[in-house]
Parts: sequence; C-alpha cells; structure tokens
Amino acid sequence: MKRLLLPSALLFALSSTAQWSTDPAAPLAVCIAPNDQTSLRALPDGNGGWYAFWIDKRTSIEIGEIYGQHLDEDGHALWTANGKLLISVPDTSIKELAPVLLDNGNVLINYIYGPSVFRFSLHAMAFDPDGNAVWSGSTALDEAGTTMLR
Repeated sequence: MKRLLLPSALLFALSSTAQWSTDPAAPLAVCIAPNDQTSLRALPDGNGGWYAFWIDKRTSIEIGEIYGQHLDEDGHALWTANGKLLISVPDTSIKELAPVLLDNGNVLINYIYGPSVFRFSLHAMAFDPDGNAVWSGSTALDEAGTTMLR
C-alpha cells in the first residue's frame, strides 16, 4: 500500500492545475505595487470567487496598511487594480490580520496594530462585498494588552 502512495500523489500533482491562468506568460497578479506586501490571507466569497487581504507597505516602508482584492470565479479583479485600501492606522503599522466571511456575505477583518508585541490594540472592521465599510469606524476588541492574542 505504501508503494502506491507516492506514485499516486505524484500523478495527482502532475495532473492538477490552478483555478485560474496556467500560462506563465500571463500569470494572475493580484498586486504588483512597490515595496512589501506580506501576510496574505485568502478566503472563498461563497460564489466561486475569492477575497485576498494582505498587509501592504506601498505608502511607507515603515507603516503596514491592509489592502484587499475581490476576485470573481474567473479570476477577474472586482476592486481597484493592485487592491483597495481598507484599513490604515495613522503613524502605526498593522502587524496581523484575520479576515472572516460572515453569513450575510460581508467580511469581518480582525487586525492587530501597535508599536510592539507588548503594547498593541486588537480591532475589527466589517466590509461589504464591494469593499465598502459597513460600520462608521472600527471596533476595539482589546487595548494595550500585555501579550498578543493568537
């Protein structure tokens, strides 16, 4: 049985393809903005497409902001090219993010920001499928904790 496992796995890997473009000359680039884009988080939108969220330092190499992109089932971007700015905290870098798709189709983004892992704020903000804020401002879940929630 173990002898069949590796060949079967290789056969599956060789026959699988990506959901979108398999052409190396025309790859799907969600964001090609300057500086760093890190901490990519993707989740299905419930309609065959995907949301992608990441921490982006295109504005300042020192300050991370949250950008996002909504892709339809064919891989076409539904928001602004290179992503839409969703969350920015003045003079502070966002350290972590955790998006969640809600039952009503909106997305809740939980995020941590602050000067260090010993002084931080945990907030949440909701967005509709078009990337528009649902609430007038973010909701604070924890402020100035002594350890980072994970």
